[in-house]
Amino acid sequence: MAGLFFAILLLQVLKGVCLEVLNSLFCSEPPVERFTTDLNARVITALYDFLPNVNDIQMMPAWLLVMENALINLGRNDESLCLSHLPRFVSSCLKCLLAERMESMTAAAVTLKCIIMQFLGSIPADRFPDHLSRANAPLPTVIAYLTATLGYQYHASWSLVLQVWASMFEVMGSHCPEQFSRVLKDMSELRENPEFGYKAELDRAVGSAVRYMGPRAVLTAIPLEFSVSGNDVRRSWLMPILSNCISHTELAFFLEYFLPLAAKCRKIAAARQETGDIIQQKVHETLVVQIWGLLPAFCTKPTDLLTSFKNLAKTLGQTISERADLRSFCLSGLRKLIHFSKDDDEYRPELAKYAKNYLPILFNIFTADPSEGAGSRVDQQVVLDTIREYMQLTDQKLVHTHFDKCLDNVTENTAQDASAKFKRNALLDLAISMVHYVDIERLTKICSYVTPLLQGADKTLQKKGYRFLDSICTMKTATCSEFLSQNLQLLQTMLLSNLSTSNSSSKGPRLRCLINIFKMMDSENRDFLVAVLPEAILCTREIGEAARKNAYDLLVTMCEANIGWHPDGELNSSVMDFLQMMVAGLAGSPSMIHCTVLAITRIVFEYRKMLTSDNLVVVMEHCCSLIKSKSREVVTPALSLLKVIIGSFDVTVLARYLQPVCESLAHMKEDNRHHVRFKVKEILERVVRKFGFETVHKLLPEAFHKQLVNVRKAQERKKRESVSEKHSGKQQTDDGEDESLLQSVKKSQPESIDELLRDSDSEMETDDAAGGQNKKAKSAVTVPTWLRDDSDNITDFLDKSAAKNIIASRPTVRRPEKSKELSEQFKTGADGRMVITELEEDQPVPTHRDDGQAELDDIDDIFEQFEMQAGKKSKKRKIEMMSESASQISASTYAPGGRGIHRPLANKKGRFEPPTHTGAEFKAKKAAGDIKKKNKVDPYAYIPLNTNNLNRRKAAKMKGQYKNLVGGAQKGAVKGKRGHKAGKRK
Repeated sequence: MAGLFFAILLLQVLKGVCLEVLNSLFCSEPPVERFTTDLNARVITALYDFLPNVNDIQMMPAWLLVMENALINLGRNDESLCLSHLPRFVSSCLKCLLAERMESMTAAAVTLKCIIMQFLGSIPADRFPDHLSRANAPLPTVIAYLTATLGYQYHASWSLVLQVWASMFEVMGSHCPEQFSRVLKDMSELRENPEFGYKAELDRAVGSAVRYMGPRAVLTAIPLEFSVSGNDVRRSWLMPILSNCISHTELAFFLEYFLPLAAKCRKIAAARQETGDIIQQKVHETLVVQIWGLLPAFCTKPTDLLTSFKNLAKTLGQTISERADLRSFCLSGLRKLIHFSKDDDEYRPELAKYAKNYLPILFNIFTADPSEGAGSRVDQQVVLDTIREYMQLTDQKLVHTHFDKCLDNVTENTAQDASAKFKRNALLDLAISMVHYVDIERLTKICSYVTPLLQGADKTLQKKGYRFLDSICTMKTATCSEFLSQNLQLLQTMLLSNLSTSNSSSKGPRLRCLINIFKMMDSENRDFLVAVLPEAILCTREIGEAARKNAYDLLVTMCEANIGWHPDGELNSSVMDFLQMMVAGLAGSPSMIHCTVLAITRIVFEYRKMLTSDNLVVVMEHCCSLIKSKSREVVTPALSLLKVIIGSFDVTVLARYLQPVCESLAHMKEDNRHHVRFKVKEILERVVRKFGFETVHKLLPEAFHKQLVNVRKAQERKKRESVSEKHSGKQQTDDGEDESLLQSVKKSQPESIDELLRDSDSEMETDDAAGGQNKKAKSAVTVPTWLRDDSDNITDFLDKSAAKNIIASRPTVRRPEKSKELSEQFKTGADGRMVITELEEDQPVPTHRDDGQAELDDIDDIFEQFEMQAGKKSKKRKIEMMSESASQISASTYAPGGRGIHRPLANKKGRFEPPTHTGAEFKAKKAAGDIKKKNKVDPYAYIPLNTNNLNRRKAAKMKGQYKNLVGGAQKGAVKGKRGHKAGKRK
């Protein structure tokens, strides 16, 4: 018998090795000359004789992988021969989908998806009709097999089956959509079943069908139709799927199918409104919105734009102007069509010829006041975006016509009421949106109108004026470039003259204009640079984030312009020249100093690679002096500058400044040191990391020594944690270590100034996951085997099918439920009667109890004594026990609590009354007063607080009870005091 099992084990090992060898052979893609297609097919046929058991989670996935690669290799060389083997293999995979183990089902589903994507996906589109229409074609058989997987017997693997169908729709959906009508109907029936649990997977599969088969084929199989009652639309769950998955389809289908459906829903909603059925009215209005929400998806790269848009144009224009609730969908679809056709010479004229119809509609909507019920601010921005897109297709003459009308209306509209102001601002926005497409003459005309706005008190008009200049400077069209080259000096003078009147809300577009002007300046203009520099520095503390970002970008652009003006000089000298101009701001107010230090920080970080140790002398001197300032507004940016410098430069550059830095930190004001203690700690961490603990410890006074010790301990702790994490993982190869080293070097380099100024210190963190990891070494093949035995049938080892019962994974065995142990059952006496004993009878009573347990027992005794003295009948379960003194009966320590028979019982009135301790158990038998027992607590008495005592009818009773207790205590105290005095006299 031992030899037989050894042979079985050896058979499993050899089978696994052989499968691995065959898999390597097919993955290597052997040439046809050495490995013919006939031999490949015969190997596939022979592998069916070694088909493992479907519940063998080790051998079955390996067998499926080998068959997958074998079929793919065969299909690469002989397409028809591979198709002939496909039905049998699919049938074998479907058996795995009925297995008991999820591993086998997953492996089968993955194999089917790979076969579909890699083999069927490689077949040219023109060959599919032949493979589907010829006699005894294998592909229809495969589709029929897969269709059966939607039956209830495959319910356990429906989540995997739906993934396979998603791949099937992707590969074959566009070639044979009629083959999948039954499949879609079955999926629809499953989806409409309220107990179906894989709705998300089914929605993804149907979405794949919509994406690759097209909405016409899907809705032909499962149409959106009204129910018999006419109150709702069946299969409305398709709406979000269609909205997300429709693209590259026919625009005409929207006209033919969805527009009549939307009209019908709208008519029903109007009828329900007349009858007062508000719910059905809202339902059908929502359906109308959902149907029109599909329009942007149909407008995404349509295939029939030339023939279908002319039928949609009129309806689209009417909906935009009349239906505010559907306007966003129509404008979104129109923008998609414009974006799709603007670069295509065939489609561009089709949309351009409708510009004369759409632009007036859009202009009227945009200039209508939202406060008068003409839409919202969001709708206005969407309309303006659509106008800007449509301007790219519009003829220039039409643009000039609309531009002139807008500008004339702006100049003529001088009223000051709210409606007139809104219309003037809207017209000015329209004119600014068209400046990219007008000639120089019209640009000059609008520039002359905008110039007075820059000096005016109206913040809105001033901001629009700067946006006009920004749009001209940003757009790189030939007309705008020519206009800027002719009027560059005029723009510089205009911006400088309006510096004092510029509002905070206009700083963003104003700074962008200055950035573009500096980029266009070829010759040196130092006066303009010096005049703009203070504004750029002060704007680093603007409230708006965009203005601050533009201020920093302007500083960098100005420094680059200064470098470009001196091409023959050294780069660091030009940077230092610019820094010298900025240092002048340190002589101003604390707010100006704050802004100047921030600006210097940005320039130092941007050009850190050009600066040397000698270049930092001036910066470090001012930084160290500012750290000792009394103003927190000055100290905070100075520490940020110091942090950036320490993080950006090497030790060799910073060595000469270590002592001045430590002295400045030591002489910092005490109030400021507490306020910026976290920044100081971060600086100390970086300094200790670069120069070592001992060096920094000697340079700093004793007040910093404790903090330095904490910094060193924290760094050592991080190092130990990183080393332990490194040793806990697998050992890396040389290539992996090199890659990890390169990535750690890349990470140590500061990528942005935000990383350097970040509060969290990320330099000590190590990214072990980023490094290369070793490939898993192949362990020795040790395959345990089990025999799948059936109690009804005896396994015959001489039968060929016996190999299927030998599996490499432990079979699941259903064990019968264990009966209750004897100890859990009731005991029976000699006469057969059941003996029910209490816990004290079965378990030995402990001889020693701690003081806490003894105290609890005494409390229970007090409860019982007080209840008996009060004359109350207790319903607690009591057990009388014999003790040494027959005259003394002690109450049971049992306390109710729990469920069933152990629940606490209420009194006759249905209320739970807590026990009361009167101290009667401490009363002496032969003497007056209380006695103290050995190993017992001191005498005490109390009555727990109870809400029932607040009843006014019981007030007299409660007073008497408390009065007796207090009186007895006072009487006992007096007697004890007298006895104590008498003892002293004797």
